[in-house]
Amino acid sequence: MSLVALSLALVVLAAAFALVRGRVRALEAAHSESQARLELFVQAISDGYMEWEIATDRLRFSERFRELVGLEAEATCPYASFEERLHPDDRAITFASMQAHLEQGAAYLVEYRLRARDGGWRWFESRAMTVRDEAGRPVRVIGSLADIDSRKRAEEAERARTAEVEQARDRIAQQASALAALNDELAQARDLALDAVRAKSSFLASVSHEIRTPMNAVIGVAGLLLEGELSSEQRELAETLRAAGDQLLGLVDQILDFSRLDEGRVSLEHADFEVREVVEDCIGRFLPKARARELTLDARIDPSVPAYVSSDPSRIRQIIDHLLENAIKFTERGGVSISVGAESLDGGFAMLRFGVIDTGIGIAPDLQGRLFQPFTQIDGSFSRRYGGTGLGLAICRKLVEMLGGEIDVVSSPGEGSCFRFTVRVEVKHAAASLVLASLELRGLRALVIESADRREDVLRHQLEGLGVDVVAVSEADSDAVVERARAAVREGKPFDLLFVAQTLPGEVAFEIVPRLRAELEFGRLRAFLLTTSISRRGFVRAREAGFAAQITLPVRQSHLHDVALAALLDRGMAAVVPPLAARPANARPRVLVAEDNPVNQKLARRMLEKLGFEVELVENGLDAVKAMSSGSYDAILMDCQMPRMDGFEATREIRRREGPGRHTPIIAVTANAMPGDRERCLDAGMDDYVPKPVRREVLADTLRRLIGQAVRSEACAG
Repeated sequence: MSLVALSLALVVLAAAFALVRGRVRALEAAHSESQARLELFVQAISDGYMEWEIATDRLRFSERFRELVGLEAEATCPYASFEERLHPDDRAITFASMQAHLEQGAAYLVEYRLRARDGGWRWFESRAMTVRDEAGRPVRVIGSLADIDSRKRAEEAERARTAEVEQARDRIAQQASALAALNDELAQARDLALDAVRAKSSFLASVSHEIRTPMNAVIGVAGLLLEGELSSEQRELAETLRAAGDQLLGLVDQILDFSRLDEGRVSLEHADFEVREVVEDCIGRFLPKARARELTLDARIDPSVPAYVSSDPSRIRQIIDHLLENAIKFTERGGVSISVGAESLDGGFAMLRFGVIDTGIGIAPDLQGRLFQPFTQIDGSFSRRYGGTGLGLAICRKLVEMLGGEIDVVSSPGEGSCFRFTVRVEVKHAAASLVLASLELRGLRALVIESADRREDVLRHQLEGLGVDVVAVSEADSDAVVERARAAVREGKPFDLLFVAQTLPGEVAFEIVPRLRAELEFGRLRAFLLTTSISRRGFVRAREAGFAAQITLPVRQSHLHDVALAALLDRGMAAVVPPLAARPANARPRVLVAEDNPVNQKLARRMLEKLGFEVELVENGLDAVKAMSSGSYDAILMDCQMPRMDGFEATREIRRREGPGRHTPIIAVTANAMPGDRERCLDAGMDDYVPKPVRREVLADTLRRLIGQAVRSEACAG
């Protein structure tokens, strides 16, 4: 090669080298610029970046990343030192992901934890790409790191909450399952309890029926014996027998009442009634017991008490009866009195205040709180001496609470007791009915000659309630009474009515009227003898002494009104209404008795014959239907439980066969005394219900009332 050619080649080579070097420098400059831009971009979109030079095994991090994880300010570090900062649980997945990225070109996206500057673990998300040479070998790995610690912790919290929710859901499901199982158990327990209640009710009904059936015979026969001629010893035995039967029956009734109340199976009825009538009914029922113990028994009803109210009169009677029973039992001398007052409430209601006051043994204050608990008495000696179960006052408390009131007691040993209770009622007629109905007596003047014990106080209040102007005095001789009457005449205010206590000393009571008749212008004055019992001999003597009527204390206010008015109208001396037994034999009413118990058949026959009835007996409902088809009866006494055909079916069949205008009174006479028994009898077509043991006076009143209604009904139909 020539020198020229060589020189030319060197020039060309130098130029080419210079050109290559220029391009390399340009490429390096471009790379540096790209690198700088990449760093700026990574810093803009993440918390840092890293670059791993594979050939030198050096890692370079951005300044922000070094601050987060606490790396020294040195420019680079080996890859191994970076792996040591990874969380032990994250190293394997991080290494495997990098290997797959380098060897297979898989995408690199890994979340891992790094030790932070504060010593705790911090979550990062790393993305990476690899720069390869012309042969495809990895030269450099460039990656970005984003701080996702807040997000990961939020995710962990969410997962924890989700887990808690799942656990709660599982617990709820378990609880729901347990609750369902418990509900099933409760349902089974409820069914068992209901079965037990039904069995108990059925048992009580059966026991009540089985006891009442023989007790009807025991008490009834004892009553019949007492009506006959007996020696003193025989009479005492018969009275003991009847008293024991009454006591046993009362015990059965109290147990049944308490059981029904305790189970909540007692419902109240609402009816309009007269308060005075309810109270006087109770007085009338217990008057024989009080007189047998030589006790006074009366009622004082305040003028503020409404005449007619709406509530449950039978339950109020039951409460008063319990309290009267106790008061008479625990009182040996003195008397028992019922007081009734009222307090107006809003909305047409009133609160009635009842009090049963006695002069009995009294109760110590520390024992009074126990009285209204079931099966509780003052102490064992009282139970042995006076008897009883301790249920009566507990029954009263439950009934009073059902009636919207309260009950308590005020008592001192040896000074008597006052049992007080209230009842919330709806007022129907506030004015006293008897005052409105007795215009004939209003404005009249009455002189009441009282006995020393002032038993006539109640009579005075009753007369004032009828609108009568009353002057009450206690005079021991007839002279003083005559002078009192003479003074009234002189003042122009003569007395229209004179009431004289038979218990005045000596013969004063029977001397007064003849002297007034002899010494004064008798005018309209009508005299009444006040007594505690009526006998035919006393009746004749009172009439001979000039009395218009004989009044037994205590007296119903309505009866007092009628007797006084009859005397003023000159209707003659008041007489006792003759019993049905006084009818002529050919006019005796016929009664059909359907009863399967032979003892009760005999008792019914004797009782009805003494009341003046002609009796025919059958032993089942089927025979009763046949008897009605072939004969005529004024009334039927129907037992409910009988063989072949019971009383309910027999009644329905009799009613079905009765023609127009015919209606024979049917009275259920049964030992069924559970709630609903009366309604069941009436629904079957019976007219009334008399529970066993049958009281003769109750049966007589029921028969008289229903037979009279039947006669009037048939007369109207004819």
